[in-house]
Amino acid sequence: MSLKFRYVPLTFITDEEQIKAQIKNTIILKYFFDLNNSTIKLNKLIEGTQYGYNASALKSGTNKFLRISDITDGKVDWESVPYCDCSDEETYLLEQEDLLIARTGGTTGKSFLITNPQKKSVFAGYLIRIRANENSNPEFLNLFLNSYVYWSQVTSLNKGEFRPSVNASKLKALLLPKCNEQEQLDAIKLSQGKSVNGYKKLKNEINKALLDYEKCKEISKNIRSQNDIVGKLKQSILQDAIQGKLTEDWRKTNKNIEPASELLKQIKAEKAKLIKEKKIKKEKPLPKISKEEIPFEIPENWDWIRLGNLCSKTGSGKTPRGGKSVYIHSGIKFIRSQNVYDYGLILDNIAHISESIHLSMKSTSVQSEDLLLNITGGSIGRCCVVSKDFDTANINQHVAIIRPIFSRISYYLHSVICSPYFQSEIIRCQTGAGREGLPKGKMDNILIPFPSQDEQEAIIEKIDGLKARSESLKHEIAKSETNAKMLVQAVLKEAFESNENKGTKVIALPTLQDIEEKHFVKRKMLASYIINKSANDEKFGDTKFEKLLYLADYHILKRNFGQEYKQKTAGPYDNKFTYAFFQQTIKAGWFYKQKLGNMNRILPGDKNNKSQISYDFFSNKELQRIGELINKFISFDYKIPEIISTLYAVWNNRIIRKQEISDEYIKQDFLNWDKGKAQYVYPKDRVAPAIKWMKENGFVPDGWGKIIEPPKNKTKKKK
Repeated sequence: MSLKFRYVPLTFITDEEQIKAQIKNTIILKYFFDLNNSTIKLNKLIEGTQYGYNASALKSGTNKFLRISDITDGKVDWESVPYCDCSDEETYLLEQEDLLIARTGGTTGKSFLITNPQKKSVFAGYLIRIRANENSNPEFLNLFLNSYVYWSQVTSLNKGEFRPSVNASKLKALLLPKCNEQEQLDAIKLSQGKSVNGYKKLKNEINKALLDYEKCKEISKNIRSQNDIVGKLKQSILQDAIQGKLTEDWRKTNKNIEPASELLKQIKAEKAKLIKEKKIKKEKPLPKISKEEIPFEIPENWDWIRLGNLCSKTGSGKTPRGGKSVYIHSGIKFIRSQNVYDYGLILDNIAHISESIHLSMKSTSVQSEDLLLNITGGSIGRCCVVSKDFDTANINQHVAIIRPIFSRISYYLHSVICSPYFQSEIIRCQTGAGREGLPKGKMDNILIPFPSQDEQEAIIEKIDGLKARSESLKHEIAKSETNAKMLVQAVLKEAFESNENKGTKVIALPTLQDIEEKHFVKRKMLASYIINKSANDEKFGDTKFEKLLYLADYHILKRNFGQEYKQKTAGPYDNKFTYAFFQQTIKAGWFYKQKLGNMNRILPGDKNNKSQISYDFFSNKELQRIGELINKFISFDYKIPEIISTLYAVWNNRIIRKQEISDEYIKQDFLNWDKGKAQYVYPKDRVAPAIKWMKENGFVPDGWGKIIEPPKNKTKKKK
C-alpha cells in the first residue's frame, strides 16, 4: 500500500525548529520507504492502545494526572500537573517510553514520548497511550508521530468533521515504512543529527530541503515586514490628515475658505433647533476645552471640538430580551461588533430580529451615514460609515451609534476615529474589569480636530487617493504571501516525493455528455426554479442568482445544457444564456427586477404561475438537491456565493487541467481570476475559511464540465 509524503501546515505547531524536525523525519521515512518499498500498519508495531482515565483534576491526590493541556512544546512541567485519585493504577500508570496521543480537540494527533515519569502518574481521558512491542523502537514510533507521513494521514481522517478526533482503531490502521531493527536505529540517530555511515545521499537531501525551507521562510519574513510598513503608512496618512499636514498646499491655494468656527456655529444652531423641536434630548453641557487637553497643533483656521457637540446622538445599542433565542431567519438586520469593520459593514451571517422587537428598540435604530463604533472587546475601535442606500437595522450593546448633526461630516469623522490619535484616546478612556469598554460619557468628551467643510472634503479626497495606492500595495503583498506559501509547498513536495509517486498519474474525469435536447428550455426552467425558491430571500439579486445557477449546473446537476460560462469579475457567468433568459421571462411577465441599493432584486411578475409548470425536466431528487443548495446560501448576501462559485471554478479548472491541488494553489488562482478578488483576502482573509467550508459541506468539484476561461477580447482592426 502507498504512503503520502505531503507537507501539512498545522496551526498548533508554529515553532520553526519543530517544523524543521518534522521535515527531517519525513525525508528519513521517505528514504526507507523508497529503499524497502514496503509499509506496515501501526498495530503491528505496538502492544495495543489504551484510552485515558476519566476524572476531574484535583489540587491534591494520590496520582499525578497528565492532560493534553499539560503538554507544551513537547515538554511537561510536572510541578504544575494536577492530581486525581485513580481507582485502577495498573491500567493507567505511565511508564518510561510510553507514547501519548491527543485524540480530540484542536491538537488532535499531537503526541508526547514519556521520559522519567513521575511516580504514580496516570493520563487523562482525552489521550490514547500506545507502547512499542518487540518489533519496534519507541523512539522510531515517536519519529513517525512527528513527521508529515503521520500528519498526512491524521488530517485526512478528519476531513469534513466539525470537531477533529482520532480513535484507537483509526490509529492502528495508520501506515509507516517497514524498517528492520537496524534501520529503525539508524533513522533515530539521523533524526537526532548523529553521524551514521552509509547515508551521505540522505543527509544531502535533508540539508537541501532544510536550506530551501529556510530561504522560503526568509521570503515570507520579508513580505510580512513589507505588510507592516504599508500598515504603518496607512496610519501615518490618517494622522497627517487630521493634523492638517495632507492639505497644507491646498490651504495655500484656497485662502478665502471660511474658518471651521463658521461650520461649528451652524452645527450648534441646528442642534439647538432639534432640541427645541423635541427631536433630540437636551444633554448636560460638555466641559470647555482647556489648553492642557490639546494633544497637538492644528492649522489656524481649524478648531478643537468635543465629539458629543458635533452629534445629535451617541450611545450604544442593546440586545433584546432572550438574546440569540429571539433571532429569526430574516427580518430587521441586527448589527453586532463582528459586522463592523473600518472599510464597511460586513453583512454575511448577520442576525435578524422581528419588526416588533425593532420597534421596541427604536433608540438603537441605525440611519444612513451614521458612524458605527465597536466599544468593547478585541475589536474595540473598529468603525464604519453606514452607506447612503442602507435601509434599516438595530445595534447591540457592543456597538455605538455616532450620528453627526450634519451627515456630510461623517466621512471626515470616520478618518479621525480610525486615526492613531483617536484609537489611543479609546485605549486611554477604557473602563471595565476583564473586558475593555468605552462609555458614552468618555466618548463624547474626546477632542476632535475640526476643519471647514471644504477642507474636510479635500482631506477625504487626499486620503482616498493615498489609501488606494496603499491598498494596491497590500493586494500585491497578499499575492506575494500566497506565492510564498505555495513555494514552501512546492519545495517540500519535491523533497518528500517518493520514487513510487514520481511517475505521471492519469486521473479519470467525468464524461461531458452530448448537449441535451431542449437544453435552453430546460435551463430556463432551472433558472426559474432557483428564482421562485428564492422569492423570500431579501438578499437575492442578479449576482446571487448567477452564482447559484453556476453551482446548480456544475455541482448539482452536471448535465450538458450547452453552458458557456466565462471568467467575469464577480465569478463564473454565462452571459449568453442569462441575457436571453431575462429578455424572455421579463417580457412574458414571469419576473421583474427592482433596484434596491446596489442590488437588482428579482421578483415574481404578474404571470409568475407560468414559470412553475415545467419542472418535470428534473427528477425530484435533483430538485431537492437544488433546494438544499439554495438553503445553504439563503442567509448570505451575494459575496459568499461569489467567493464559493469562483473557488469552485478555479478548483475545477485545476482538476480538468490535471494540475496540483492545494489550498494555496486554489487561493492563488482565485486572486488571479480578477484584481477585484484581492478584497476577499485583505484586510480580512475570507478565502481560507471558504475553502474549509467547501470541504466540510461537500462543495468539492470532480472535474465535470468545461474549463472556465476569460472571454476572448475582440481583435482590434489594424489601421
